[in-house]
Amino acid sequence: MRLSLLRPFQAKEGKTRKKAELKRYRISLATEMTNYNVEEKDLQGESEIIVEHVENNTSVRDMPGQRGIKPENLQASEDIKKLARRE
Repeated sequence: MRLSLLRPFQAKEGKTRKKAELKRYRISLATEMTNYNVEEKDLQGESEIIVEHVENNTSVRDMPGQRGIKPENLQASEDIKKLARRE
């Protein structure tokens, strides 16, 4: 899986775009965890799957903070197209 958090972003959109990318990555990871656990734990019915997904979302949402990453403090990165033009 490629971590979308590592992709460069446009500087003018920097922090807002990084927050959006972090959220998108978080949702994707939680969904993949849910998909895996539905099969692994043989979850049946909507309520069991919803509970699993909510737990995964909570877990993934808390993880950056536990690792010292605060989306509001992320620095803006340069646009990849600008970097490519320099080469």
